[in-house]
Amino acid sequence: MKRNLLFALLVLATLPLSALFAQPTTSGTEFWIGYMENIDLLFNDEPRFVVQTTAEEDANVTISVPATGLTFNFVSPAGFVTDFPLPQAVWYSEQSEIVDNKGIRVTADRPIQVRAFHYRAYFSESSLVLPVEELGTEYRVSCYLDEDQSQDSPTCLVIVSTADATEVEITPTALTEGLHPGGAPFSVVLDEGQSYQVQSAGDLTGTLIRSLSGSPVAVFSGATKANIEICFPGADSHLYDQAIPTDRWGADYLFVPFRGQGGDQIRVVAAENNTHVYIDCDEVASLNAGEFFQTKLAAAAYISADRPVSVAQFNSSQGCNPSGLGDPNMLQLFPATRQGFSTRWRASDEINGLGSPYFLKHFVNIVVPSDATGSLTLDGNPLAATFTTYAANPNFAWTQVELDEGFHSLTGTTPFLAYSYGFGDFDAYTMNLDYSGDEPNSVSDLSIVLDGVLCVDSTLLFSAQSDADLTEYLWTLNDEVTSEDAIFGIIPIDSGTYLLSLAAQTASGCPLIDNIAFQVEDCSETEACDLQFATAFTPDRDGNNDQFKALFNCTPLTFRLQVFSRWGELVFETTDPDLGWDGELDDEALTSDVYIWRAEYQLPDRDNPDVDFGELHLIR
Repeated sequence: MKRNLLFALLVLATLPLSALFAQPTTSGTEFWIGYMENIDLLFNDEPRFVVQTTAEEDANVTISVPATGLTFNFVSPAGFVTDFPLPQAVWYSEQSEIVDNKGIRVTADRPIQVRAFHYRAYFSESSLVLPVEELGTEYRVSCYLDEDQSQDSPTCLVIVSTADATEVEITPTALTEGLHPGGAPFSVVLDEGQSYQVQSAGDLTGTLIRSLSGSPVAVFSGATKANIEICFPGADSHLYDQAIPTDRWGADYLFVPFRGQGGDQIRVVAAENNTHVYIDCDEVASLNAGEFFQTKLAAAAYISADRPVSVAQFNSSQGCNPSGLGDPNMLQLFPATRQGFSTRWRASDEINGLGSPYFLKHFVNIVVPSDATGSLTLDGNPLAATFTTYAANPNFAWTQVELDEGFHSLTGTTPFLAYSYGFGDFDAYTMNLDYSGDEPNSVSDLSIVLDGVLCVDSTLLFSAQSDADLTEYLWTLNDEVTSEDAIFGIIPIDSGTYLLSLAAQTASGCPLIDNIAFQVEDCSETEACDLQFATAFTPDRDGNNDQFKALFNCTPLTFRLQVFSRWGELVFETTDPDLGWDGELDDEALTSDVYIWRAEYQLPDRDNPDVDFGELHLIR
């Protein structure tokens, strides 16, 4: 797994404090749902659409369709699962590449969790719905092309706009039904609540979606119907799940097969070029952005990559499943770091329009740290289940539990991953359960540690820091292999930028990778580095002392300057030492006053960062 220490430090330095402390969560007060087209309305029973909510406190919930003015209100009681059936209507577009008004908005006055169900005899599906805080401006989708290539079985995606005048660019991977060629970007402008469905007789997996306006969009993908693995009796079904923004992808995933199905197809999609994919530490693919790798896994597996990827899990057609139940479905897996402490859901007991239960068996798959298998409570009772440790990642263990229909809850003193699913006669659903944080230390990590002064003719020693037991090392300096020792040392004879990479291997056989860039200075030819700040400035635009900025006689390795008002309000911040403050906040000139500045920086000839404070007089 690639871990770029220098990049991580620079990113953290530029983030606002709210972003640094905000935790990803599936709880929120605003959500957007977009349903995709299902089987022809002339077949099977009428489609039913249900919005499911859970809440820790009583919440007043509003479901609206902004583009049409429709509004529905209800209360989601604390500690319960509430199903709200949408009025009988077709809540999806029936064509490709037309602007429609099918975006559904869910709001609440208290944090809730939301799931979307699309019931249809033999063609059901469901999805956890992400709050707006978890949405993004860039996506690459997962789909699955019908293996028997039957008519009217396109792969599909739907985009829902959360704001007016949102320009969305779509680069499909296959010719669309609207005759947009694969690889050629096209754009559409959507207002709040408008939806845009794209379909193709080819495979849309890897299609790139970008919001050029900067407003987040919600994206759902899959297929109107698809046959996955052709067996007898063969059958196709609806594939549907919410896509995860690329900036929320991860490099580590913990796969657990659906119970009783004999193994599942997975697809790994790359966000960046030159992405190496591993299954149980064996490299299985090298992908460029938008490409995917597919294989069938019959046992739990640790899926990892050296760059961000997404992983989708697919249930097969009923005739392929040893259980004799189920049909194609799609589950977009969350990264291993996305974990939660509690979740509630309902295993559906709904009856379809043909008089039969949609689903006959229900399950939950659970992944938890190996040392916390006894920390879980299911439906108020200690979870009595046998956990199995991942051979390639012994930090984690997994189990599968069969459930009765009805209400369920899962809690833990240690965070966990979980998803629920169920199978019926030629029918199925799959659904992620909630997360409430990011656990970055839950997977093996690697960092390069430097000991020494970054000067010409100085001794620099590099070592590896990891929570895993490392057994092999391969150091590469400026693209030349230099050492296989645990500690790597150099004495640079030239100033300049050096690129160092470490490819290590754990005792389990898994690769860990880290890269850093460092700057070496000729310290003998330069005076001692120093920093200076003025105590006053006059931002009157006369060209003299108009900005407050740092004065260096060398280039700092890291830099962050903040200016606060006397009441502690942050009025200016930069990580660029050449950028100064002009005395304005949000394009408004601030009045003459005394301000406080704080500078955090590291100079090339010092081992540790410095932090300075001071007063600043703004004079107009």
